[in-house]
Amino acid sequence: NSYESMTSLWNLARYYTNNNTELKALDYYRELSERFSQSRLGDDALYWRGKILESMGSDEEAKIAYEKLIREYPLSYYTERIIEQRSDISFAWPVSVSKKEDFINLEEFLKKYDKIEGKGQLSLLKAELFEEISFYKESIVELRETLNHNSGNIFLLFRLSSLYNKNRDYYDSLNYTEIIFNYLEDNHQLEDLPLELWQSLYPVYYEDAIRERALEYEIDPLLVLAMIREESRFNPWNESVAGARGLMQIIFSTGEWIAQKLNIEDFNDEMLFSHEVNINLGCWYINYLKERFSNDSILIISGYNAGPGTTSKWLKQYDRSDLDNFVENVPYSETREHIKKVTKSYQMYKRLAQVLSEE
Repeated sequence: NSYESMTSLWNLARYYTNNNTELKALDYYRELSERFSQSRLGDDALYWRGKILESMGSDEEAKIAYEKLIREYPLSYYTERIIEQRSDISFAWPVSVSKKEDFINLEEFLKKYDKIEGKGQLSLLKAELFEEISFYKESIVELRETLNHNSGNIFLLFRLSSLYNKNRDYYDSLNYTEIIFNYLEDNHQLEDLPLELWQSLYPVYYEDAIRERALEYEIDPLLVLAMIREESRFNPWNESVAGARGLMQIIFSTGEWIAQKLNIEDFNDEMLFSHEVNINLGCWYINYLKERFSNDSILIISGYNAGPGTTSKWLKQYDRSDLDNFVENVPYSETREHIKKVTKSYQMYKRLAQVLSEE
């Protein structure tokens, strides 16, 4: 079937890449990028197609592949990799650094989508009235009813995201923002968006606790935000099938070990649902990984997900000097994808922080 074909092409491409048989690898990356351009491996194949072409001296062909990747997958981890390496390729937001005044006004943007007709009008009015008196749960119910009559409406989706935020349901707030971006990315409409929409996609929740612990443990608070975004989507009650709990998805045995290091008395697994405790333990652990892996963010993220011992083993097995090959050769698919997701979020948080810091 198509999934097996796609996977087989990718495995063959990676096999020939690791065995330095570039022409054969290139053929498989090209076929994969053309036949499965809309798949989860479409951006990966385009990047590696460009990378091999570049290594073979075919710079113009490589540039075409990279530009296509940026155009079709602007939120991809591999778009970030191109930004780091190719200053000769021009980029539009979200991958270039902009100033606050470069962004369009939020209200002007939402006006393009705020025409609500028919049965949804009454529910929208009720939602607005409930919001005015801070009855956010009731307002959400009415707004979702409005959305049922106006499926996919960006104005309503953003309002829902904002309401969930006010109700401190950060997980659903982020979820509704991602629905908006999935639509905009599919329709190539990411260049002219309000800053507030990007901030909703990469939100800053639990800021005080994160900044306090990041300062204490001498780590980047933006890396902590990226970790939390990808670990739990800012849901403090999140629990994985493996038993990892809370914002930073800490399993009890690791939490207990860290608690002993921090002299936290009477530690129990329920404490992992406390955002303050969870952030404290998670930030300490990032600092531990930072020292163990010489502040290499890729290895820190890998160590956080797969464990420092496993990451150290991979470091001996695979050449870290080629970042792309190292990441793709990580044998755990969950860790491999986690590295990409957290790294992408980390870069976006840094970019937004730079924009917001400019006067």
